[in-house]
Amino acid sequence: YSTSKPGRLYLVRWFSDKDHSLGFIKFGITNLQLNSRTRRQKSESGLCLEVIMDLYFTDGKIPKILEDAIKSKFKTKVVNKSVFPDGYTETLNLTDLECVINFVNNYTMEFYNGLS
Repeated sequence: YSTSKPGRLYLVRWFSDKDHSLGFIKFGITNLQLNSRTRRQKSESGLCLEVIMDLYFTDGKIPKILEDAIKSKFKTKVVNKSVFPDGYTETLNLTDLECVINFVNNYTMEFYNGLS
């Protein structure tokens, strides 16, 4: 990830096609389109996905700040590497979804309000 380029922060719910109620949240940052990132993760894990949030920022520093803040505020690495090899360190419990969404929304609102 390069903070000198535009970037995106994303939240994706991953689950088994056999049981949609089970699963976890993957958060992360990328300079690419989200579908190029999730395509690889889907092929490696065999899981299904639902994109919850895909925020694009022209300032690539913002997604990195948000990712670091999520890592410091929430319990991460909730999925074993054998289940989700590409990105298991940025996984959250599904029960944290609403809190993470609120956290990201509040942060971005405060950031943009501070610019005006």
